[in-house]
Amino acid sequence: WYVTREAIAHGESTSIETGGRDRIFYRRGWSAPHVENITVRVSRSERAVVRLPLPARRAYELVLRIDPVTPTSPEAVDVLFNRHLVGRLRLAWNPERVGSYRLRLREDIVTAGSNELILVPSSVVPAGSAGPGFSWLDHTERIGVRMWYVRVLP
Repeated sequence: WYVTREAIAHGESTSIETGGRDRIFYRRGWSAPHVENITVRVSRSERAVVRLPLPARRAYELVLRIDPVTPTSPEAVDVLFNRHLVGRLRLAWNPERVGSYRLRLREDIVTAGSNELILVPSSVVPAGSAGPGFSWLDHTERIGVRMWYVRVLP
């Protein structure tokens, strides 16, 4: 948490990844980390929360690396930041590349310290119907998006 906050404060491009040591950022609505070619977490509810340690109240740029769990579901994700709608991302499916979506956070909605990024997929599906890539989850569990990381840009 503190190392990430310091890196952001020094203007470094900083990734908040989804590994086992990153649980402090992925508080509610996420699976445990799962290693594929990359390490991912999967949203396990209608709202999944990522906590961000932003050091100052100012505007920030974020890049979300996420995919829908199937080629057609969800079609979109609403993104809230500290309970303010900051975007509706239309998701695209590419089996060879994780999607990349850029957002700008306005200064007036940022808090110095802990901030809450909430992803709300337009739909969720049972893991059993999302394909063999999700066989590590309970087949009845409802899932929405697959997250690789959130990057805070300088």
